[in-house]
Amino acid sequence: MPSTGTLPSELGGSSLAQMRSIADTLAGNWAITWIGKDGKVIGEGEEIWKFAPGESAFVEENRSKVHGQSSEDYAAMWWDAKAHSIRGIWCDPTINDEGCSGFTVTLQGKSVVLTGEWEYLGKRQAWHEVFSRTGTTMTQTLAIADPGDELHQASTIRGTIGRASPSGDEREQIAQLTKLATEAGNAYASRDLERLKRLTADDYVQTDVRGGVLDKEAWLAFVKNRKSDLEVDTDNVRVRLYGDMAIVTGHWKYTRKNDGKITHSQWTSVWSRSPEGWKRHAFQNTYVNANADRCAAEAVP
Repeated sequence: MPSTGTLPSELGGSSLAQMRSIADTLAGNWAITWIGKDGKVIGEGEEIWKFAPGESAFVEENRSKVHGQSSEDYAAMWWDAKAHSIRGIWCDPTINDEGCSGFTVTLQGKSVVLTGEWEYLGKRQAWHEVFSRTGTTMTQTLAIADPGDELHQASTIRGTIGRASPSGDEREQIAQLTKLATEAGNAYASRDLERLKRLTADDYVQTDVRGGVLDKEAWLAFVKNRKSDLEVDTDNVRVRLYGDMAIVTGHWKYTRKNDGKITHSQWTSVWSRSPEGWKRHAFQNTYVNANADRCAAEAVP
């Protein structure tokens, strides 16, 4: 965790203690996972909390991907000596008509509570966010409502401290693999065999949703002869880099064109980087079974 240093003495003991309490909860580099109202993972990213130069403010930088779209924002908190309180500002011009809007900051025990309003597409909304920390983990809960109405939970962010920020090259490779994983899903749906051949290594092996194991030739033949016409939407792609190797995981939503039936699956793939670019070597796909309440090992008679 970054050192909180020493705040200017003119802030006074009470304000100094409050700002340090906020830093004790929030300061650090957090690997975060976004969770929707239904409990499903909807995104991931990085959230950094630190003091600004001169410790004039305590600032946040958030870089995430939620529902497959970039979600980035900035926030800052500071001691307002005139109002004798901590004030804040949150900026995200993609979803805030004003670009930036203010919020209040309070402490409830060791939790940091932010409260404010913002306007998007002409509609004003109230928001209330609570940050709680236990050791190296953090829970960030957001509730929203029309101003004056009862707040309802909108999302939860769970964070783990300590992950180093990826380098510029790593960010580029993560973006590239996310794009390629999405292309692979689209190519499968459209039976684009040429694109699949370019993305697939010669030693490719796939374990499909029914437990069948196919090599590259058998898998391409299956795609070519598949009876159903599909649309495939890819989201929640996560990339873990290990030098010139990578493990890429994600979620597929299948929509069958003839009857509109929707099916979901979770998948894991292994890629390697060669002079020709990234190639997929292995792919394991599993249907999501909402009725399964036990792991496979426990379910075996």
